[in-house]
Amino acid sequence: MSRAIERRHLAAMALMATGMTLSLAGCTPPEYPAIAVYPTSGGGISAVLHPCGDDRIGRVRLVRLGDGPDGGPGLQSWSLNPPESTKGEVDISILRRPEGWTGSMTPATEISKGRDYAMEFVVGRADGTAKYRGVVAFSAADLARLKDGEVWTDLKPMTLEEFRKQADGRCD
Repeated sequence: MSRAIERRHLAAMALMATGMTLSLAGCTPPEYPAIAVYPTSGGGISAVLHPCGDDRIGRVRLVRLGDGPDGGPGLQSWSLNPPESTKGEVDISILRRPEGWTGSMTPATEISKGRDYAMEFVVGRADGTAKYRGVVAFSAADLARLKDGEVWTDLKPMTLEEFRKQADGRCD
């Protein structure tokens, strides 16, 4: 793993862990590479959120990290909640609020070049604590390197089928 990717991963995970630790009482939940990000044919960017089985995804958050060169305009951050009926895998745009989702989001037309992003979703328990978190760290450069049919997850490109198999493997 390159030093730049390693630094980005560590910064993203530290930021996410800090946010979750402050918002939860008790232990930090395990995190899994259960989000895959990819550019769409229409110029957008989508994310596949893949929880275990029919687990219900709670809050989904995306943040732009640090002060990279040529940060410029673009997507900053958002925090959204899916409808109560949302269970299992979902595929959403990261640039526009999905229909029926609530929370704070300012629509954007692109992510910022030269900046890193971190995204997470939380699956909770009935008692209100987090069961686990799905996470991904990415940049515009990561997405530009993808070939047709690939998604970005776990700091590398892979096919959507490989991603699903990897994500399902941690649910056993």
